[in-house]
Amino acid sequence: MDTQKPHDPIIGIFNWCDRWCERCIFTDRCTLFAKEQERKDDYEDPDSPEALMEMFKDSLAESLEALGELAEEMGIDPEEDQDEVEANFASWKEKDKLVTDSELVKLTSQYTSEARQLINGDLLPRLTDELIQQTELGILTEDGAKFKLAEIEEACDVIQWFMFMVHVKSKSAMQSRISDDLEIFPEEERHYNGTAKVANLTIERSIAAWEKLFDISNKEMEEILSILALLQKAKKELESEFPHFQSFVRPGFDE
Repeated sequence: MDTQKPHDPIIGIFNWCDRWCERCIFTDRCTLFAKEQERKDDYEDPDSPEALMEMFKDSLAESLEALGELAEEMGIDPEEDQDEVEANFASWKEKDKLVTDSELVKLTSQYTSEARQLINGDLLPRLTDELIQQTELGILTEDGAKFKLAEIEEACDVIQWFMFMVHVKSKSAMQSRISDDLEIFPEEERHYNGTAKVANLTIERSIAAWEKLFDISNKEMEEILSILALLQKAKKELESEFPHFQSFVRPGFDE
């Protein structure tokens, strides 16, 4: 029986989220969000150089701790002799190359590069110019143009938020599968499936945003079709690599 109260912290929820706290309904139940807020509350001006430096120091300390955990995952023990350290590092490098050379990681890396180039280029001016022309020709009303402009801005926000995460989460899932002890947990509880599920969400939301921009462009921007093709290929590859990721239940989100 689930005895968790409605406002109790959800253990580990931040491990399986999209990091978009401003749009999350679970911030009041997330210990990571609470911790970050506490850091900001310690300063009168959290955006001041002094506050940012202190928060950077705290983050650095946590990063060093995380590096220690990573070294442990890689099988590196500071007390080991140099030959053993080098052997473990070589083994980790070999596994990392398998991940980097995988079709999924190549596709998502290509997507990030092409999406960044397009979204930071003349995409937005071209779309807004089209709206202006349609308004001047009487195809759109001013209110209609404002509505479509809001849709463009929203789609661009989504694309930019997930642009790097698509690749990072996909690669992380592949790395996790290599390092996980596959016998400890049943398939539906394995860490890599949770990460793959988040990666899939970032891909799906990116696809929806690009499709919105394509529709607003009156289906005339072939560059967007290329981007969508990459994302669809990445999604199929992810589903092939992790056929059971949908069975993973993310705390809070899928319950």
